[in-house]
Amino acid sequence: MRGTTVSLLMTAALLAACSAEAPPEAAEDAPITLKGGQWAMTRTFTDYKSSTTATPEDTAKIGTKSETSVCLPVAADGKADPTALAGDDGTDCKYKETYMNGGRFVGSMACKAGAGTSELQIEGNYKADSIAFTVNMAKTVGGNTALSTSYTLAGKRTGECAPG
Repeated sequence: MRGTTVSLLMTAALLAACSAEAPPEAAEDAPITLKGGQWAMTRTFTDYKSSTTATPEDTAKIGTKSETSVCLPVAADGKADPTALAGDDGTDCKYKETYMNGGRFVGSMACKAGAGTSELQIEGNYKADSIAFTVNMAKTVGGNTALSTSYTLAGKRTGECAPG
């Protein structure tokens, strides 16, 4: 009798397991897209060299911060306006290569920079309302390196762009 009871309990448990609902499938994460608007940006220099060697003046700039507020437009493809992102590093910037996926950004851009050009390599993480990038910039004039810098770029969206 005891064997029959145990057997019936095991059969009932197996049937209950078979009829139990399958766990819901994990929902696919929504893509992370930068949100355009007014952004507070902080650049912290980690390396700074005018020409090809670091002068004492250059070395003094390492660790310094600059803060700015910028209207950062974001295109339909989710990429921030390259010129706004470049800040003081150049004008009329164009992306050369970009990879954006799951909050990770890797890219390069070329900009006009006075009488020369600047090339920026950017890598880091982003959310809809924040960025944390490492930027390496090389400015050339007449084919010669005039300035190379590395810095962290931290940004936080503060609201909508000011009108005008």
